[in-house]
Amino acid sequence: MKIKDLYNQIRDGKIKSDISLQREIVYSEEKQVLVIDSLVKGIPLPAFYLWKNNKGILEVLDGKQRIEAIKRFIENDIQYENKIWKETESKIQNKINDTFLSVIICDHK
Repeated sequence: MKIKDLYNQIRDGKIKSDISLQREIVYSEEKQVLVIDSLVKGIPLPAFYLWKNNKGILEVLDGKQRIEAIKRFIENDIQYENKIWKETESKIQNKINDTFLSVIICDHK
């Protein structure tokens, strides 16, 4: 799954990262920026594990901290190299958006 697809599904409510079994956000802003830095440098992120519930919604089992870092950057809530998303060069935005993530979807069946 590409990051742009992941973000769109989160935005559209098809992926939920705030489920009861997940802990609160513990990554500091500095650590969240390191997630973005990894993407820009082409360093693969660990796999994301999602659970498809009986309503067809994907719930994040593992990867919430990384997802929230990505989401916060795209939504202009954190800076990378002193720039929020909308100020970031389109070359970097495209690289992030087109990055493939390893996503494992577990099913209720």
